[in-house]
Amino acid sequence: MKQLKYLMPAGLVSLLVAGCGSVELVNKVSDMQTTRDAFKSALHKEYVALAVAEQKMSDVDDAIFFIKRAREVGLGLDVSPQPMAERKIPKYAKKGIAKARSQLVTKLWNGADELTPKAAAKAQASFDCW
Repeated sequence: MKQLKYLMPAGLVSLLVAGCGSVELVNKVSDMQTTRDAFKSALHKEYVALAVAEQKMSDVDDAIFFIKRAREVGLGLDVSPQPMAERKIPKYAKKGIAKARSQLVTKLWNGADELTPKAAAKAQASFDCW
């Protein structure tokens, strides 16, 4: 029992440190100069906004996930909608989410990122947050 008494504060401290690290990471990534690509620039902003929102809800893991995606986009990398295999999705929802991802990817491949960059970025970020 004594060990538990000392481990609980240590766990809390590590959680707080992780939270502070994510705040610094969000600030650093949000200030990145993004590419001239309108879709990637909009996607970067969407992911930063999601990271900030998750951070405000104290969801450090999701804040870090979104800020890492924002960083990748900010570096000019191609970031596709999150693969289904990376998510824990209830069985009853898998079919609908798979269909939505397929439709999103098809629209992105067919030029939505160039024709409507802001809307396409919002759609991708919203899917990843779903």
